[in-house]
Amino acid sequence: MASSQHDWNEEEIEKERSETSFVLTNNETGGVENWYYRYFSNYDRIIRLVAWILRFKHNCKSVTGKKPDELTVTEFQEAETKGFTYDSE
Repeated sequence: MASSQHDWNEEEIEKERSETSFVLTNNETGGVENWYYRYFSNYDRIIRLVAWILRFKHNCKSVTGKKPDELTVTEFQEAETKGFTYDSE
């Protein structure tokens, strides 16, 4: 359809319109229980998530001192401290 509107083939346009279909579904389980409630209901997963967020924050600020691949015990301990700090605010 790079040409002007006057050069368009109306039959081809109508054919495309008739082939277009829409599918709409509604999948409701009856509650507010979403995947993230199930996933983050585990304490260890929450602490691991906070640790990765803190690692990301550190790596964004640091130009040369990127931390290695695995999370350290110190990072887990810091995540627990920060997690409880955020929870109490």
